Amino acid sequence: MGIHAGMRVQVTTASGEQVPMISVSDEVPGRDMPVVWVSSIDEYRVSQEAAYRTPWPSQYVRPDEIGA
Repeated sequence: MGIHAGMRVQVTTASGEQVPMISVSDEVPGRDMPVVWVSSIDEYRVSQEAAYRTPWPSQYVRPDEIGA
């Protein structure tokens, strides 16, 4: 998949919206599916490794070509 911690990514929401985030993990096993832990860009800028994290299904996370 090519997602690594610290990478700028785009996540797809349930409504289909693309949201820029920062990955704070590689792809890891979740309870029901593989996930990537992500944080908002602003939160990551302020808190770095202590940033609030959200598990996102890895099938809906892709590298951000614009922010790369």
